[in-house]
Amino acid sequence: MTEDAADRHNTPPSRHTVLDIHAHWYPADWLKLFERDGPAEGAKLERKGSGYTIRTERIVNAFDEEFVDLGLRLAGMDRQRVDVHALSLTAPMVYWASPDSDSRSRQAYNDAAAAAHVAYPNRFVGLAMLPMQAPDLALKELERAAKLPGCAECISRRMSTRRPR
Repeated sequence: MTEDAADRHNTPPSRHTVLDIHAHWYPADWLKLFERDGPAEGAKLERKGSGYTIRTERIVNAFDEEFVDLGLRLAGMDRQRVDVHALSLTAPMVYWASPDSDSRSRQAYNDAAAAAHVAYPNRFVGLAMLPMQAPDLALKELERAAKLPGCAECISRRMSTRRPR
């Protein structure tokens, strides 16, 4: 992305702010972690052209590069006249892995959301991912994520999509 395009994408809106609070996003670093750690957890990432498919024991989710690349996302936001995206991870969220992999997964996502906010503070805020299936870890990550730039809220599911081991 050129510097002019980056400046345009980071310009505060001149009208009422349009906020999309349901903006699913897969950070590239999170996908690399999923691709690396997934097979040991019964999960995998498949890539075909500009498309991706995530497979776990219970979930299959397909998406394209606009769910990954911030430049493409910004262009889509501009086309749709959306000023701000509240970024959230979607299925399988952080519930696909054992506690060690899950810890790396949620930290990778939360750190990437903070980096997106730092790069485009007027365009992105993050919804922190918390492992609600492990309340002690959820509290620890909430305390850590609350200190990250651009962490506006947290998102969680009531139930894990992962079978207990």
